[in-house]
Amino acid sequence: MAKSWLTNINNKIKSLFIKTQTINQDKDHLLELPPFLKTDIKEYVESLDCPTTYQDSVQYAIAPILKKWLENPKAENSIVILGNPIENLSKIIDNSIENWKGDRPTLEIITPLPFSHRPRNFLTITEQIKQSFELHPQVEIENLNDIDTIPDEESLEERTTIIVIPNLEQLFLRDIEGWNSVIFLREIIIHNPNCFWIIGCNHLAWDFLNYVCQIKAYFNSIHALPTLDGEMLKNWLDPVVKTVVSNKFTKNQQLINDTSEDNRDESYWTYLAEESSGIPSIALNLWINSLRLGKENVEEDKLAQITFEDILDQESRYTLQQITPRLPDLASLTIDDRYLVHSVLIHNHINRTHLALSLGEPESQIEARIQRLLRESILIRENGALSIAPPYYKKLKQELINNNFFVGE
Repeated sequence: MAKSWLTNINNKIKSLFIKTQTINQDKDHLLELPPFLKTDIKEYVESLDCPTTYQDSVQYAIAPILKKWLENPKAENSIVILGNPIENLSKIIDNSIENWKGDRPTLEIITPLPFSHRPRNFLTITEQIKQSFELHPQVEIENLNDIDTIPDEESLEERTTIIVIPNLEQLFLRDIEGWNSVIFLREIIIHNPNCFWIIGCNHLAWDFLNYVCQIKAYFNSIHALPTLDGEMLKNWLDPVVKTVVSNKFTKNQQLINDTSEDNRDESYWTYLAEESSGIPSIALNLWINSLRLGKENVEEDKLAQITFEDILDQESRYTLQQITPRLPDLASLTIDDRYLVHSVLIHNHINRTHLALSLGEPESQIEARIQRLLRESILIRENGALSIAPPYYKKLKQELINNNFFVGE
């Protein structure tokens, strides 16, 4: 959906679903939403800010380190924020620090390397980093090996810049010499103590970089995003969901027998948190896939005529209901599939050319695997890049662990 369309409807929405009723019906009386409605709902939720739990976590992690940096010339000047490779870490960091500058409101926040995608020629990344910082004279990029000055009290007045590197995994490729750019950036960071650096990276990429260039030795403050419990997930989605919770849980018979509406509601979100491992992107997909329309409100052959605005209309008869959320089954994978999936996870999202280079294979040789994984919905394709579909992440991670792949924290 276009952003302008979302903006127009946002003004008239207090919640996506304001109608409530008790579900006591069999799944046979429910209809699954057509794909276009699922897409509309997903895009609307993704247009909102990330969970406040994430924002609070990032802010609380940054605040004490930033405060020390502002007061102590020898204090560390960076923090690394780690997240899962299926989360939009760039958005999480942006939401967390937007209009927030810690204890000094005069601080300038800049994002000189906002690469949402890796440059096509990854060997030019080092040069592009250098060119980007040339626009910011407060960052020294020349003769880094010769810089060995010890900061003093007077240098505190020069500390006015926060630099955000939101997607570290887009600044390297798992290939020979593919991480030289990260080594160069690492040297810039440690030799520029009068700038404060906020670096975002996914767990797998960070552990890979530690293996090839010992990056953890250069950064003391590393903060992993928390998992969200049921209440946190509900609070995140509550502005857009006021709907009925199905009581048809199959994992715990006690939940089925509990007819209390409050308990049903709490049980749904607790179950969703467990199924999603507390990862919002997985929870969002599971929640959307659990939504149903009652057959008494719409005929099956009329589903294609329902619009997202129809559902938003408080006067319409369309009431979305929830059934038990569940992860999709994972198709069996070959060892070559696992290597491909592992590389995609490390890089968060990656185009075919870079994926082939990271695997050391010709593009023509990996294309059949890509197509099969796309058909299985394990891979998704967006803006020319491949990434892992969030609902499959949990089972894929376990599959990789079971086959001795290193998947980070």
